[in-house]
Amino acid sequence: MGGIIVVWLIGLMVFFFILHSVIRSAIDSSKLAANIREIRDFLQGQSAASSAPPGPEKPGETCPGCGSKVRQEDKYCSECSLKLQG
Repeated sequence: MGGIIVVWLIGLMVFFFILHSVIRSAIDSSKLAANIREIRDFLQGQSAASSAPPGPEKPGETCPGCGSKVRQEDKYCSECSLKLQG
C-alpha cells in the first residue's frame, strides 16, 4: 500500500514538472514577455542615464536645477545653490 502512494507521488511530481516546463516555455516565448523584457531594458537604461551626477560639463552651460548660466569652475549654482559636477 505504501509503495503505491510513493509511485503516485512521484508520478504527480513528474506531471507537474512537465506542466510547469510547458507553461514556462509558452510564457517566455510569448509576445507579451518580449514586450515586458523590452520595457525592462528601456527602464534600466533610463535609470543608468539618470544616475549620472548632474552638472554642466562645458563652460557656459546652464544649471540642471534652475536653468541659469554657470561657468565650468563653479562648484555651486549662484541662483539655486545646486552642487555642480566638477
